[in-house]
Amino acid sequence: MTTPTPSRTRLGIISTVAAALIVGSGLAMAALERHVQVHLTDSRPIHISLLDMPTDFGEWHGRDDEPDEAIGTLIGLDEFRQLRFHKPNAPTVSVLITYSGRPRQLYGHYPEVCYPAVGWHLEYSKDVTLRPKNGPQVPAQLHFLSKFTDSMYSQIYIVNTLVNNGVLTTNKSALDYRTIGQERYVAQIQALFHGAESEAQVLREAESLFGPMMEILGEHFQGSPLLPAGD
Repeated sequence: MTTPTPSRTRLGIISTVAAALIVGSGLAMAALERHVQVHLTDSRPIHISLLDMPTDFGEWHGRDDEPDEAIGTLIGLDEFRQLRFHKPNAPTVSVLITYSGRPRQLYGHYPEVCYPAVGWHLEYSKDVTLRPKNGPQVPAQLHFLSKFTDSMYSQIYIVNTLVNNGVLTTNKSALDYRTIGQERYVAQIQALFHGAESEAQVLREAESLFGPMMEILGEHFQGSPLLPAGD
């Protein structure tokens, strides 16, 4: 019988430990993958479907636009609704409302990115705060874009705000889509003003539309009021 030398003994111990570490690491990685996969596929369902949302808000009367199904497919939405609102002596407003209870599978869809991609020139963007008579204050971004088409000049204003788990915000970095272990949702409200005469008119009309709309959207998104960031 051969007596193992100290070097062989040490080698055997190291090999055994290494094998144990490999097996342990494999089991740990498998457990982590299962954990991550569960949270990647988690979905927080909307409280009340956007399809059941009313289309009249104060003086604003809305109707459904033909939905662009590619929007929901391309950016990973659970629900979205496209509406067009009219009010006497005010610009027509096209509104896109999106909801995702799977924010880690969501791709950003922001005016300052998407509109220039289809030929619009972004003149400027700025942070604004809408202060409606009723409903929460709404932190938002105002975008002014222009476009030349067939020798014709067009311009549009867009007011955009985000909802991160019930909190109104303009902070895109707050929407950390890859945060693991947090059940939450993200939503976006994007209003495009057609034929507006000035920034002041857009902000005034946005306040009159967003005020009652945000009260309703809180009930649909989560069954309780939306809050501005910091509250």
